[in-house]
Amino acid sequence: TITGTNQIIKDPNVSGNMVTLNAGQGLGQAIATVSLAPHKLTAAIDTLPAAQKDALVAIAGAERSDFVNFGSSATTITVAPKQPLNFSAATALNVDVTGNAYLASMGDALLANVSVSGEARFKVRGSIVNATPNSAAIDTDTLVLEASGGGIGLIANNSGGYDDQPLRVAVHTGKALVARAQAGIDITSTATLNIDTVFSPNDIKLTSTAGSLLNANGDLLINILGRNVVLNASGTIGATGGLHALNIGNSAGGGVTTNALGLVNLYGPSGYQLVIKSVVSAADVLVTAALDVTVDGTVS
Repeated sequence: TITGTNQIIKDPNVSGNMVTLNAGQGLGQAIATVSLAPHKLTAAIDTLPAAQKDALVAIAGAERSDFVNFGSSATTITVAPKQPLNFSAATALNVDVTGNAYLASMGDALLANVSVSGEARFKVRGSIVNATPNSAAIDTDTLVLEASGGGIGLIANNSGGYDDQPLRVAVHTGKALVARAQAGIDITSTATLNIDTVFSPNDIKLTSTAGSLLNANGDLLINILGRNVVLNASGTIGATGGLHALNIGNSAGGGVTTNALGLVNLYGPSGYQLVIKSVVSAADVLVTAALDVTVDGTVS
């Protein structure tokens, strides 16, 4: 699992102190689809034709919505890659878009007023935080956040560490959150968060102050993978039913801490360890796993 998927690395298209981007039909663009027949691949990747190598790179960096043709019955995988608009904003980035927004930066994303009616992607080399404590929550449909060398809701300080500045988001009802970051993740929402995948080799904290934390996909695949994972919700964490648990794994030395007023339903998918540090709920608690669950704390 990696934290950087943006294969288009370039100088900014737009650069400034405070950058404001307004568009009536979207930012960034979809580019020509690429296809690959996996059964035709050879074991020696370095001997593949250039077109097949390019297709492998595109597939490796694709988000869920990029897949045009994929599944157990597909003989060819087809994706529609996205080419982001590159920006550099020293103090703040404002975005107002009807449609989708695909944005990337070699630095940080200091998000001020962000409103996107469709899917929004922010893929940066640095960190992603709200520009100020008074900045509005990030208002989008499906939201993809990637901080390949920094944090989400954390910003580098002058001491070589990171300061916690929880990123406030407002993902539209029924839409999903994707987040990946090298240094850690701290995201908060007043409403329910539907979690597709959230990954960091470091710590993760997700909070819903007036909603729930749910599995966006209704399957048994990993939703959250991190070292120490802290989940807080005024509603439920996961939902009722085997395919509606929140699927979690921990890296070595970590564990899961949850606090919810409603049901807590956690699942440890095959191939991942699940270590429970503390699970607190005012309702029912259900913790299951494909393999083993380690309880290293309190479940109540």
